[in-house]
Amino acid sequence: MNKPVATLLVAYEDLDTDPVYVDESDYLRGYSIRRGRNNELDQQQAGTCTLVLDNRDGRFDPLNASGANYPNVLPMRRVILKVDNLTETVPATFTLESDTYVGDGAHAVEAGDGSAELYLFSGFFESVSETWATTNGDANVTIQCTDGFKLLNLITAKWGFFWDSSTLVSPPIIVYSSTYIADVLVSDTVADGSPYLPQVLYLYGAGSGGGGSNEWMTGDDAGLVLDTIHWPGDRRIDHGTIPVMHATGSSANIPINDNALTYLQKLAETEGGLFYIGADGAAVFLDADRFAGVPSITLEIYGGQTGEIGYADIAVEYNDSRLYNVVTVSAGDQVADAEDAASIAAFGMRSLDRTILEVGEYPSPSVVLAQERADELLARYKDPQVRITSLTVSPTHSDDWFKVLSHELGDYLRVKKRPATADEIDQTLRIEGISIQSGSFDLDQPSVTFSLSS
Repeated sequence: MNKPVATLLVAYEDLDTDPVYVDESDYLRGYSIRRGRNNELDQQQAGTCTLVLDNRDGRFDPLNASGANYPNVLPMRRVILKVDNLTETVPATFTLESDTYVGDGAHAVEAGDGSAELYLFSGFFESVSETWATTNGDANVTIQCTDGFKLLNLITAKWGFFWDSSTLVSPPIIVYSSTYIADVLVSDTVADGSPYLPQVLYLYGAGSGGGGSNEWMTGDDAGLVLDTIHWPGDRRIDHGTIPVMHATGSSANIPINDNALTYLQKLAETEGGLFYIGADGAAVFLDADRFAGVPSITLEIYGGQTGEIGYADIAVEYNDSRLYNVVTVSAGDQVADAEDAASIAAFGMRSLDRTILEVGEYPSPSVVLAQERADELLARYKDPQVRITSLTVSPTHSDDWFKVLSHELGDYLRVKKRPATADEIDQTLRIEGISIQSGSFDLDQPSVTFSLSS
């Protein structure tokens, strides 16, 4: 059976330098990756990767002046972990607009032999710790890594919307571009430091749906944030379905002063979508259209019968951990409430509070959107449900490895559980978190755990 072969690449240059990656795969003894969140109500967390490396020659010792990588074993060195030797080739539909892969679906590349090569993690060194054996001369180094959320969380910057009918078009003309056009914002700034919008604003990777060219949607805003902070990596940004600003007059000025990561997460919460850093290091914003209704596509089925991918473990819960019957959603100074008297009587009062951004006039003002969101959350959580919350997989067939490792946050899959003494459980679920574990004795047989929501 073909098993995934891990490749570890490290760039020891400073962040403002084009990376030259060094292949350190021969020293890899194990890794542990965690990306996403535990469930759909949690906030997306920074992706992390723990690398365990052979350090017998001292190449990863930051204080070893004779080490091969000295003096460049430093925080914020770029790192990529990927796998190849997978028997499947990348499907032609494996793109952002894929009909096959619902979520991001863009972290695969073709290997030189035509087989699939998949990114598992892209990020930066954060810390280095060493251990030495007392008897046999063995030595390990453990390197903690984090993804691009680290960069976003370091930045508090001003950006915003500003135009004046005497010099610029109002509202601005928005053009969606499949290729990134650098420095689209003009250099002039207004008194508070917010950039002017140019007459034509090119949005890289955005769609053309939503409220039309005069509506400034959540995805447009996410792209502007990344432009303003000079995001160094790739991006895949959906247009969005919720307007965060709709200009009706001849001028508008809506400055924002917030932590970049915090604001991008607010945009995702307002949209009802996802913002995360992809396995390939790209900034990814998925809008609500990705998750509208039950997917009509054919999903990978995880179960135990012919044609299904087997799993090693599954967590099925029936409890009150996600039971809420009083929901409050705030949007600026607008507050919407929803509650269910029958659920309160049966289970006691259980409150859920959420916050979204103020939105524009299309398709609904803030108070209407907040009420819709409160009603949706109440309907979803007012009663206890049987939930499959996690799935652990370690494939035993070559063809399954690509299917398992190609899943991204936001993808859907179908899980079947057939208890001996109960009816079959068959649920379509969304991937909220991905954990991948591999040690020195099973480096080519990693264990993959998906955190799931229904």
